[in-house]
Amino acid sequence: MLTVICGDDNSASRKYYVDLQVQFKNQQKEIIFFPAKDFFDLSLWLGDSLSLFSLEKVFFTENLDKYYSKRDKKNAEKISDLSQDKNIEIYDWENKSLWELKLKTLAKTKEFKLSATIFKLLDNFQPGNKQIFYNTLITLLKNTDASFIFSMLARQVRSLILLKTGQELERTTPWQAAKLKSQIKLWSQEKLFNVYEALHKIDIGIKTSSTPFSQAQSLDIITCYFL
Repeated sequence: MLTVICGDDNSASRKYYVDLQVQFKNQQKEIIFFPAKDFFDLSLWLGDSLSLFSLEKVFFTENLDKYYSKRDKKNAEKISDLSQDKNIEIYDWENKSLWELKLKTLAKTKEFKLSATIFKLLDNFQPGNKQIFYNTLITLLKNTDASFIFSMLARQVRSLILLKTGQELERTTPWQAAKLKSQIKLWSQEKLFNVYEALHKIDIGIKTSSTPFSQAQSLDIITCYFL
């Protein structure tokens, strides 16, 4: 059986993917990683995996979805057959949302959705909206890792800059694009670049341990300085 682990909350989906491997190892199962492009040769390993004296095998891969196309009938049929084979366990991690997933019609899916609060926070990232943004941030930090919030805010600012400079966004739903287009009217291009530069400097400072501030404290600074 093929199970695809996906969703907008990449941090949570990735953690689940890694935790599964630990869980299976603790169950004395053999973990086998393989490149997604080799999926179509997976059947060659099945005879050994069913050997009387071998450990039960569990297969893990990433980004298999890009190799699935209904137009390639031969490979599509192979994916379909293996995804329904109850004698084999395959887990695929995808860095994408469920709605983008072509494999969702064939495989079991485990989706990790973002908290509604993170969307509220990003929507409230507007000049003059300091108190509302800060209150939402404090609420979110109680149950959400600051590094995840920081990465989502950086992604939001990148999206705003792209739209502000007349570029198109990829992997964005129509309703998300509409919200972003409304939001960019409240920002000057110069200020958006300044926010992004500040986020970049903070990111480097944290990764190189050259800043005294944590990511949560850095988010406070961004809030106070730019909103």
